[in-house]
Amino acid sequence: MSVVQLLIFYAISCLAGKSLLFRFKLLEQKPRNNLLSPIAFCIFLTLVLCVGVSLHLPFKILSCILWAISIILTIDGLINSNKRDLYFYFLLFIFACSSLFLIFPYLVHGLTSYPGSPFSDKWLYIAKAQYLWDNPNHETIATSPFYQVGAFYPFRYASGALLAFFSTIASPSGEVISVVGHYLGWLVFLY
Repeated sequence: MSVVQLLIFYAISCLAGKSLLFRFKLLEQKPRNNLLSPIAFCIFLTLVLCVGVSLHLPFKILSCILWAISIILTIDGLINSNKRDLYFYFLLFIFACSSLFLIFPYLVHGLTSYPGSPFSDKWLYIAKAQYLWDNPNHETIATSPFYQVGAFYPFRYASGALLAFFSTIASPSGEVISVVGHYLGWLVFLY
C-alpha cells in the first residue's frame, strides 16, 4: 500500500463517517459536524468488528462485508456532500497532511517495510490480528507460539481486528505486518 492508498482510506473514513452521522441522525446536519465523521467511522468499524469476532464469525467474510458497507456509505457521503462542506473537507485534508508528517519515518523507509518503534506491544496486536485472520473458528493452534500469543487474550481484539481489517488491502491479502504503518497513520489522523 502506498501513501495514495492511505489518503484514499482517509477519504473513505471522512465520507462514510459523514453518511453514518447524518443518515442515521446521530448529529444535526451542520458542516462543522463533518470533523467528527472519521471518528464516527472508526467507532462503527470497531463495534462491528468486535461484535463479529465475539460471535466467532469468519473474519475474512466479515471484512469483505464490511468493505462493501464502507463503499456504500462512502458513495452516500459523497452524494450528500455540498459546497458548504468544502471548508471542513479542506480542514480534514490539512489534518491528513499533518498526520503524514507525524509518521514521516514510515514514509521515508516505506509504509510496508519500516519496523517502527522498538516497543514490543505492537507484536501482541500483530499476533492477535494474524490469529483472527488465519483462524476463522478462533481455535488455538498448538504448534505455533505466534498464534498462541494471539489467542492469549480472548477479550482484547479491537486493535487486532482493525489491523486484520486493514490487512485485506495489503499484498498479499492478510499480511498484517505490512499494514502497521497505515494503521498508525490512520490513528494519528483520527486523534
